[in-house]
Amino acid sequence: MKKQAAVVAKQLRNHVGEFKPKVIFAYSQKGKELIFNQSLLHPYKLNPLLEIGDRTPLDYPSLRVGCQKFTPKVFSDRESRISNMLKTILEYERNNPVKEELEIYCHNGLFSDIILRTKDKYDVILYKNKFIFAGTETRRGQNKLINYIGLKFEAMLTGQESPKDTSHCKLLLEGNVGKFPYKSVVEVDSYKMSGSEKKYAEMKLVFCPKTTEEELSVTRTNFELLSYLRKKVFNFDQKMKKWLFQCHFGLQEKLIIGIRNEDFELMGMREFDLQHDIVPYVREDMRGTYEQYLESIDTLEERLAYIYRQITFTQSEETQVYRFSCTNFRVKPHGRQFNRVLIPQYTKSHPAK
Repeated sequence: MKKQAAVVAKQLRNHVGEFKPKVIFAYSQKGKELIFNQSLLHPYKLNPLLEIGDRTPLDYPSLRVGCQKFTPKVFSDRESRISNMLKTILEYERNNPVKEELEIYCHNGLFSDIILRTKDKYDVILYKNKFIFAGTETRRGQNKLINYIGLKFEAMLTGQESPKDTSHCKLLLEGNVGKFPYKSVVEVDSYKMSGSEKKYAEMKLVFCPKTTEEELSVTRTNFELLSYLRKKVFNFDQKMKKWLFQCHFGLQEKLIIGIRNEDFELMGMREFDLQHDIVPYVREDMRGTYEQYLESIDTLEERLAYIYRQITFTQSEETQVYRFSCTNFRVKPHGRQFNRVLIPQYTKSHPAK
């Protein structure tokens, strides 16, 4: 397996290795307070009693505890989904010159949404040579408990108290998708130190029905556990696709998967390395996804160029808002006012013509 991982890693350097964004800034949001640092990003530590494998019987911890005090974030129709990102960029610009070249501004999830042709829709503005994407999801009607248990899982791994809201840390990344420079924000769940470097981690919780301790105990290797989850977890291939691209585009080198049962108890967890576990597994068992991965930068550049051409061909003023669908990459003028995407602080600093 190690030899196979080395071969895959070499292939990736040849195909997607040029994609190397860097962390240039960050913000932490605690409640309604915005702080421009990584203060809410905590290191994780795996509990050996909960690591899946040959272990002694244990009482599974409940993921429900604290849910009654949790308040999820819901966006209003008039609220910009990228307000924190724009505020972070403005703060970054205080000590760094504004680039005159065309740049994409977005949440990092845009990239995987475009690659995977999700049902998500975005509002798009080409403003002051900045190609700005804002999500349209309000989060109304989402299941509070399902939202909570994922955050509870993260809190357990990082030794934090039960979450009371959706406080989080996001990194501001800078990089290039082919000819398109970009700045994006990505929410990072945690990290571990490797020498003087932070290895960022994505944490995912899956529902694995009718799973027994005996079944889990025989999945000794990471490959065996992924193969087992593929058989037991509903829509696992789609989940793995999304995780793969989230980690790749978001600089997250570690993926920690937690398994819960019907009673919302944490049965166990396992840490995976993106390059040495996830990518070789996808290459072996999900060949179509692996080919998508190898071609992802070229595909993303091509689709972004198509969106850009549509806007430049029809744009009459730089405050024009367009609605973009990830399923077909078509854009059309949208009646939404531009100040529901941009924020007053940003337009004051970068006034329209």
